[in-house]
Amino acid sequence: MRREEFKPAIWQSLTLLDGLRIGLAVERAGRLVWVNQRLCDMFGYAEHDVIGTDIRGAFRSADDYADVVMLHGRNGADTAAEATELALRGKDGGDVWCRIKGSPLDPADPEEGHLWLMTDVSDRIEAQQRARDIETKLNKTLTRHETIFRSLQAGVLLVKDRQVVWGNARFFDILGFAPEDLVGQGTRTYFISDEDYESIGRESYPALRAGHTYGKEVQFLRGDGRKIWCHIIGNAVDIDDFSEGFIWSFADITDRVEAEQKILDAQDKLARMLARQEAILRSMQVG
Repeated sequence: MRREEFKPAIWQSLTLLDGLRIGLAVERAGRLVWVNQRLCDMFGYAEHDVIGTDIRGAFRSADDYADVVMLHGRNGADTAAEATELALRGKDGGDVWCRIKGSPLDPADPEEGHLWLMTDVSDRIEAQQRARDIETKLNKTLTRHETIFRSLQAGVLLVKDRQVVWGNARFFDILGFAPEDLVGQGTRTYFISDEDYESIGRESYPALRAGHTYGKEVQFLRGDGRKIWCHIIGNAVDIDDFSEGFIWSFADITDRVEAEQKILDAQDKLARMLARQEAILRSMQVG
């Protein structure tokens, strides 16, 4: 349609809207009679490709078209209705995601036609889909890792700001706490003393933040009050982002430490016994 085929007030409105850089289309009885350059650019068509064509050709399905027409269509469109986001068909057959809203050009004269306003939101939709895909992959990865961590014989603990964020079942078994007793609590809970807690912090975190692995044998206090020995190993989750926390493994070495202590005690007892015997022998030789 040429300018003179529109009422002056309507053409003025179309000119003002065209300055907003959104896609505009006017249809009458289902046929496109006018489009702006922005809409042609969005869908990859030249103006002469679309004028006179059935607007339904832009929709992916008859149901999509029916839903949009029902909400924004020619027969008493709901002007208060929210714009609809929908994938339409571009010239190359690919999706063009649009935010669509429609209204009569002149509510008092339905023959004047229907105006469709279309904003290209493809970049945002694609970005949201990429974010969802990344989140899905991340969740799958975390699920696999949690499954592995749960099956380990060592206790595994995730710590952020020296607070317990997550632990596998083996960790809670070793320390003798229920998850709800530790998650969200400070790690000081299972240290025997403030001195031990501060000492491990001073030793470990500078090394971890430097990208090193930290390991040590430490005595802890179980939830039932019993003292146990553990070999702990710590690493940063992400060396480039320490806000992701630190992963610690706990191996219960209490039996080994106690067995070694018994050997040391026995060796000490034997040494003292031999020393006494040697002293008795010397005294007998002197006598």
